[in-house]
Amino acid sequence: VKWLWFLYSYGLSGLLCDDMGLGKTHQAMALLAGVRNANKGKKMRYFVVCPTSVIYHWEELLKKFLPEFRVVVFYGTQRTLKAFNSSADVLLTSYGTLRSEKEALSKITFEVAILDEIQTAKNMQSQTHHSLTLLKARTKIGLTGTPIENRLLELKAL
Repeated sequence: VKWLWFLYSYGLSGLLCDDMGLGKTHQAMALLAGVRNANKGKKMRYFVVCPTSVIYHWEELLKKFLPEFRVVVFYGTQRTLKAFNSSADVLLTSYGTLRSEKEALSKITFEVAILDEIQTAKNMQSQTHHSLTLLKARTKIGLTGTPIENRLLELKAL
């Protein structure tokens, strides 16, 4: 968490590549809490993108450990940014939705973007990778247990 805070303090981005079960999600949430506490009174926007299979798990963890954060799940056929723009702190979505809504999401500036299972974007030619490059955030933190699966160039892409 101290390292994540260092990255945020200097406007840097990075990868947190711990093994599964070591608390990458909790460390990322601790960063969000720290940023909020350090910027009391300021309206901050946070972004979390993750695989569809864990989107509701993220929602539950955010509500449990960061109950003061207002979370909007931007997913499904009825998705809209209206609730996020008017009252929420955290926008939570999937990589598929990110690809579909890249133009709308690229217009929002986030303080911190958490990119869970970032190895999804290891191919520089993919739409997912392109969509992530359009995101505007002071700090982007990629979370993964497998930063390199096949070739070293995958790490460079991340």
